[in-house]
Amino acid sequence: MYLNVLDADFEEEKINTIADAPMDFIEEIYRDQEDIDYHEIFTDKEVLEAISALTDRQKQIIHECIIKNKEEELVAKDLGITKQAINKIKQAALNKLRKQIGGK
Repeated sequence: MYLNVLDADFEEEKINTIADAPMDFIEEIYRDQEDIDYHEIFTDKEVLEAISALTDRQKQIIHECIIKNKEEELVAKDLGITKQAINKIKQAALNKLRKQIGGK
């Protein structure tokens, strides 16, 4: 947001910048995974039910790999498991979500 201000000392107009408040959904994406209430992010009941059906580990990996867009290798290192395990859990979670929502 910009605000024009008349500078009394110089009798000329200058522009001050006022920072806008951050958008809520951006903050939501980058919050720690355990603090997230998916009911606040998603409004579609079907999506909420599908996410609720995932295991905690599946939710964590989907959050890190898809929401935060972290590479599987980094997530694996953070969690102390192999990249292959991350990929297997992520694929199982995505398949479960597709099945719950009605996709193929």
